[in-house]
Amino acid sequence: MKKFTIREKADGELAVRDMSEKAKKFYSGTDMIAVAKYVEEEATIAAEAKADAEGIDHMPGALDVVRYALIWDNDVTDGLTFEQIEREIESLADAYAEEEDEDDGTVTNAFGVEIDFAAAVALMDDEIREEIHRDIAPCTEQEFFDAYAAAHEDRFGEEWELAKRNPCY
Repeated sequence: MKKFTIREKADGELAVRDMSEKAKKFYSGTDMIAVAKYVEEEATIAAEAKADAEGIDHMPGALDVVRYALIWDNDVTDGLTFEQIEREIESLADAYAEEEDEDDGTVTNAFGVEIDFAAAVALMDDEIREEIHRDIAPCTEQEFFDAYAAAHEDRFGEEWELAKRNPCY
């Protein structure tokens, strides 16, 4: 994964302020993504070489080849323009909104029993719940419930109460 300096990440944070309301709102409401703003080295080197070849000290705009990177889930998409990074964040916002619409506060266990998700979360082992959150978020409530049930059985060697045919809670 490409590494960015603290300054590049701070510049990315500032750049988000100039994005659409939709992009800003999504970016501000989540801690799963980051933006870095940097000068693209190869383009800068090429621009400097061109300025040298033409015998001028500085080619206007030569050092202003600014690019953005979207850092999300241990993955980096870099080399993006401002418009591209804005569209990427907006599309993430749309995808996340669709997932949120699917979540009505209930999940279904493998036996078809509807479970209140908030009650299920309250009954989850804290350590397992945090591991699942780190590993698969963002996800739907159903995906989270299913992943937790599998992890619970792996850790404790028995079916989680809410994953049973007749759960008691």
